[in-house]
Amino acid sequence: LTRDELRYILDPADVLGADYPSETFRVLEKNEERDFSEYRTQRLVLAAWDALEQGALP
Repeated sequence: LTRDELRYILDPADVLGADYPSETFRVLEKNEERDFSEYRTQRLVLAAWDALEQGALP
């Protein structure tokens, strides 16, 4: 799995453009945008991925 593939899983439109007709976690993203003003799950998952790639996590 690559970082771009992970981004695609979390939010296909983030990778393929806003007009891409697919959503993976629409309700989660909508709720997090409302509650946190960001898609927090995406940010946290990608931050953990980056840390794993850099060897920062066990």
